[in-house]
Amino acid sequence: MVLSVWEGPAPDGLGVPLGTSRITAAGRELALINVEGREPGPVLVLPDGGEHEVAVWRLARPGAGGPERYDIRVWPCPA
Repeated sequence: MVLSVWEGPAPDGLGVPLGTSRITAAGRELALINVEGREPGPVLVLPDGGEHEVAVWRLARPGAGGPERYDIRVWPCPA
């Protein structure tokens, strides 16, 4: 999993684009939740709270049977 924050619109990531969305971060922490709920996901500390845009790409698996990997990029919405 690659989780990154950008000052402006993030460049395209590698892999298959899965989509974009807008989120509102009430505080500065953005936490991912493991779908299976077995372990906590990574936490990204944003420079500021508020509305952000998010884009997600699925990366190639590292070999047969390897884990799924994602590139998730976050940046502030334009004012």
